[in-house]
Amino acid sequence: MLQRIQTVFLLLAIFVNLGFIAAPLWSYLGAEGTEEISGLGIQVDAKEAPETLSFTETPFHIALIVILVAATVMLLITIFRFSDRKSQIKLAYISIIDVMAEILLLVLLSQQGPYIVEGNIYSGTTAWGFALPVLSIFLIWLAIRNIQKDDELIKSV
Repeated sequence: MLQRIQTVFLLLAIFVNLGFIAAPLWSYLGAEGTEEISGLGIQVDAKEAPETLSFTETPFHIALIVILVAATVMLLITIFRFSDRKSQIKLAYISIIDVMAEILLLVLLSQQGPYIVEGNIYSGTTAWGFALPVLSIFLIWLAIRNIQKDDELIKSV
């Protein structure tokens, strides 16, 4: 049923996953300015002129958005598979694997930079958006636990 607690956890995981797109993920501080990477692109505040790269200009960004959309669609399908709990659990586990792939691509994306800022880089730091995929995995895991509890409850009747 759609009014179960696992639906709430899956919806929260969807919103957290979609929030990952606009959240700041990584920033570099260099002699020429700062560079901030988000899901939508790369923003640079340089001394000379601000510059922006779209997410379509770097291959890791494109792959990240594709996997993010795939995980979100998978979670949405998982919500509506409430009558078949076994497949719902399998789809949730596949969604966890998708979100882990997001984390891998995010690490690869941050290690490729800085993209625009030239010269000496003083520091590269993570931003709060880096934790969103981990929160999404935790919410999916909570949903799986509640789906399993429902399955055990129905089998016991």
